[in-house]
Amino acid sequence: MRQSPRGPDEPSVEAWYVLGGGPVGEQVARRLADIGLRVRYVDDSHESSVVPSHEADPTDVRGLETTGIGPGSTVVVATRHDRRNLLVAQLVRVHFDPDRIIVLANRPSSVRLFEEAGHESVCAATVLSTGVAEAL
Repeated sequence: MRQSPRGPDEPSVEAWYVLGGGPVGEQVARRLADIGLRVRYVDDSHESSVVPSHEADPTDVRGLETTGIGPGSTVVVATRHDRRNLLVAQLVRVHFDPDRIIVLANRPSSVRLFEEAGHESVCAATVLSTGVAEAL
């Protein structure tokens, strides 16, 4: 985990933002909060009662401006569609300059595309299939 630049006596408190994904995005935000991270869930159609949330379309730059995303932030882009995830990741990079962008790939074939665009990627299909196989 990257730390925000601070003075030697100031603790670093990194802000995490999970953009989109409905119940999946909310669960990602909840897991991050459970491990002690400061997280905010942002979605246009699903509000969380579990973690702090903000109602905004992840593709709307004006809506995202009120969330606090910026340098020192890590953004997890978790919408249900890979094309939208790439669009959101690029918008966030250009307009908000967070320290990290992690993009959820819904299809394994999208992982390489996201990484070539300069984003970290996690493949949902791979993680899910691994979890099912390990549970057997």
